[in-house]
Amino acid sequence: HHEDAVISSLVVAHRSVDEANKLLVKQQGRQNYVTPRHYLDLIKHFVDTVNDKRAELQEQQLHLNMGLQKLNETRTQVAELQDSLAIKRVELEEKRKEADIKLKKMVNDQQIAEVHRKEAIELKEEAEQKSIIIEEERAIANEDLMKAEPALREAESAVDGIDPKQLAYLKSLPKPPPVIRYTFGAVCLLLGLKELTWPIVRKKIVERDFISSIINYNTNAISSRMRDRIQSEYLSKEEFTYDRAMNASSACGPLYTWMIAQLNYSDILHRVKPLRKKVKKLEKEAEETEEKLSSV
Repeated sequence: HHEDAVISSLVVAHRSVDEANKLLVKQQGRQNYVTPRHYLDLIKHFVDTVNDKRAELQEQQLHLNMGLQKLNETRTQVAELQDSLAIKRVELEEKRKEADIKLKKMVNDQQIAEVHRKEAIELKEEAEQKSIIIEEERAIANEDLMKAEPALREAESAVDGIDPKQLAYLKSLPKPPPVIRYTFGAVCLLLGLKELTWPIVRKKIVERDFISSIINYNTNAISSRMRDRIQSEYLSKEEFTYDRAMNASSACGPLYTWMIAQLNYSDILHRVKPLRKKVKKLEKEAEETEEKLSSV
């Protein structure tokens, strides 16, 4: 059908030229001849024109196809970008939530750090205050002991200087004066002797370690009951004094002084015992405070 239409069009074109020539002869007296060569030229021009138009159309179609391809590629890329954007949006939301959590944690940590800093300042002040109190209480507890200790050491030195012959002499006395019995009775009571009759005391005072047990005596062994007993049984007697003990025997004077020094030192220890407990408690609290301070 297309070929018939083309042939018909060529025939019509050729005839229209012939008719135009006839009209031209009538109007202008000019004669143009249309030969088969002209018809072949017409066909050639028609074919060239068709080919040019086909090439133009093909080029346009190519551009159109390329444009469509680009559109399809763009549509695909847009779809991929939209999918990626959706994923990124989810990831962004997760990152935002993570950032919010981290920010809250950071703020919370900062608040905790501020609380710890304040606690550290308070604990440091508390530790310094306790340290001052400990030193004050320790000074109070040690002051009287430091005053009494030289007298005790002096008495121990005096006892260390007792001539063993004096002790042997006193042992030989079957019934010594009361002041001698009082002196050795009080001393032997401190040394833990249960029975304080003179025959028992006589054996005690000539033991090899008698003097060394006095010099190395632990004052903490003196109980309040022991102090009260010595006071009531010995020191309450008017005739029991240092001068009379010294006059009775050169061994009794140092022992009397030692016994009095031990009782005084024991009384001070008894009085400062609560202070020492308090100091120990404060020291423990101070250690706990330092531990808390180091952990902040």
